[in-house]
Amino acid sequence: MVVLRPLQKPNPVIRALYQLTVAEYDLKILPYRSVDHIASIIVNGVTPDGVTISRDTRLYFPYKMLEFAYGRKTPKATEGGKTNYPKHSDKLNWEAYAHEVDANLRQVTTGIVAKILGNFQDVEYFDSKVESSISESLSRFKDVFTTCILVGEFPLIKGLPSLLKS
Repeated sequence: MVVLRPLQKPNPVIRALYQLTVAEYDLKILPYRSVDHIASIIVNGVTPDGVTISRDTRLYFPYKMLEFAYGRKTPKATEGGKTNYPKHSDKLNWEAYAHEVDANLRQVTTGIVAKILGNFQDVEYFDSKVESSISESLSRFKDVFTTCILVGEFPLIKGLPSLLKS
């Protein structure tokens, strides 16, 4: 999967790579980042805008992936994961920051289970329908967040990316 940062003047090669990747993997690009929206889409197959999405659709949330790539903190649990654009984490390396990503993904998992239990209010929690729905939704969640490829554009200085020192 590919995440691109918005560019003021998109590089045609990067744009073509993005379009080819989206087409090749048949991805449905969704602009949502909040835990609540992502959980609702995965469980109920309906976006906040009311668009119905087939269970067979390959979902992709590039802004959520960018949230991880840019080192954002986990949204506040007290807001049900609805916080957009939390502050940057103060973690200085991946090993430390991985705990932030883990907490964020756990929020989505909890949101998924909460949505499912809300859909089955008159059914016992251990009913086979509930178990099946949880299993299917968590499998879809895993598929959505398993892979991410970041494609960046670096200006060249003397033929070398400017962010690298020689």
